[in-house]
Amino acid sequence: MTKALLFDYGGTLDTGGHHWFQVLRQAWHEVGITPDDHLARNAYVFAERKLAEYGAVGENDTFKILLQKKLRLELQYLYEHGAYHPLQDHSVDECAKVLAAYLDKKVCKNLTLVRPMLERLKERYTMVLVSNFYGNLCAVLRGYAIDGCFDLVIESAAVGVRKPSPDIWKRALEKARLKPEEGIAIGDSMKNDILPAASLGMHTVWLNPSGKSPDETPPNVPTTVVTNYEEMERFFLE
Repeated sequence: MTKALLFDYGGTLDTGGHHWFQVLRQAWHEVGITPDDHLARNAYVFAERKLAEYGAVGENDTFKILLQKKLRLELQYLYEHGAYHPLQDHSVDECAKVLAAYLDKKVCKNLTLVRPMLERLKERYTMVLVSNFYGNLCAVLRGYAIDGCFDLVIESAAVGVRKPSPDIWKRALEKARLKPEEGIAIGDSMKNDILPAASLGMHTVWLNPSGKSPDETPPNVPTTVVTNYEEMERFFLE
């Protein structure tokens, strides 16, 4: 019997199943920054590693502040590698602030639509959030007024283990006092969410807005595929 839903956060709840690398890259394109795939990926990874350093992100940083820090690092990297030439009246910092505000509004709009679904699901299930994040996830959830939708938050920066290790899902199950078969893992990443959770014996729901079939996976993994939140809610409430 399913007792709990264990959600990924980034890419699953905030962007409708779209990976943040692609979301950020699209934002760069909005202001005419079009690096090749290799350089774009390097800029993204560079910023992720910098943000993981101690003290880079404050525990009370909102998502807008986090986005400003992330974009500043990415844009500076692209500038130093010749892929970005800020106009005289638009510095790296100014461009980062503009793009952060743009993305923050998109996320806020999406979570405004997601919140009612989460509230309805909480009436039936224990709600757990399991996320790779920077130490400020609780502040981010408060900022978007969805903190009350979850009974338990497991954040990589707090527990010292990151996806794709299944240990972070295992810790979530232990904290919630659940057996693997009593929880369903929901995420947008086959590598980080679905496969690690399934390896523990959990059922899984893959949010896959493209509708494309997954690459080769073990039998019955994922348990089900949904392309949007409406399909997700119907699956859990039927």
